[in-house]
Amino acid sequence: MLEGVVANLLNRFLGMYVKNFDAKQLNIGIWSGDVKLHNLELRREALDQLRLPLNVVEGHLGELTLSIPWSNLRGKPVKIDIEDVFLLAAPKEDVDYDPEEEENRAHAIKMERLESAELIRERNAEGMTQEEQRRNQSFTQSFITAIVDNLQISIRNVHIRYEDSIASPGHPFAVGVTLQELSAVSTDAEWRPTFIQSTSGTAHKLATLGALAIYWNTDAELLGTGRGTGFG
Repeated sequence: MLEGVVANLLNRFLGMYVKNFDAKQLNIGIWSGDVKLHNLELRREALDQLRLPLNVVEGHLGELTLSIPWSNLRGKPVKIDIEDVFLLAAPKEDVDYDPEEEENRAHAIKMERLESAELIRERNAEGMTQEEQRRNQSFTQSFITAIVDNLQISIRNVHIRYEDSIASPGHPFAVGVTLQELSAVSTDAEWRPTFIQSTSGTAHKLATLGALAIYWNTDAELLGTGRGTGFG
């Protein structure tokens, strides 16, 4: 059951943000516990969920690896590794504003949220009495807590950049963030990596942050057009 929920949620999530992922390969990977996706391209509307007046000019994710030990989720951590992320964003222009497109994008966000929530409810309630549903919900919450407590995340080589040639005509600027590494693992009270049991009262996470930098360039040479419509 949990495999199906994860597969559907990931398909919906990636479908919202990524243009070119292979849903069939993703499903196979999830059921086997080993998902590896390469060279994913972000959609123009990938930032809509944040309700920002921005479009993605260009964005890609070099590699996404998801390891799920289905046979021993209570003894081994779920691992997420993300590498080589680049995101170039620019403001939406009034001249590019399309009321119908904006309405469709807003409607898509609402539908994705509703469908994801409904999917989980249906999976939990399928073929069960109310008492069984309550027990299943309690078990599922405990299970998910154990997974989240032991989730290991590693993100490497990130560059997020915003370019604007509209706010100050004739003086385009760019602001960005670069990151070499961000990782987090579960530890015991002495900060030694360990698997946290559901009976533990406190969860500890050890985070590693490497080479974080922020820049702001005025009169910058733009990588994109600065108008959210592509490169050139």
